[in-house]
Amino acid sequence: MTLRIQYTRGYKLNRNAVRVGANTSFANPYDTPAQYEAWLNGELKTTGTLEARRRWILAHLHLLYDKNLVCECDLDSPCHADVLLRMAH
Repeated sequence: MTLRIQYTRGYKLNRNAVRVGANTSFANPYDTPAQYEAWLNGELKTTGTLEARRRWILAHLHLLYDKNLVCECDLDSPCHADVLLRMAH
């Protein structure tokens, strides 16, 4: 079973974890996980760099399969990492 882990300063990633928070290729450019999911599903129209990034994420979801995802969000708050966990599996 894969998990979402809250990143804190000094956290050491193990080989079964992928950081998907801010300043990563999988980061959420929107305000909510729901917007992120809609964007990845093509429900929000984007062009240019943002569209290229969406396509990159979709093409690389396989890298997240069977991995724990690490993000800065509080564990009791909605997070785009939850979206990625669902989509990768």
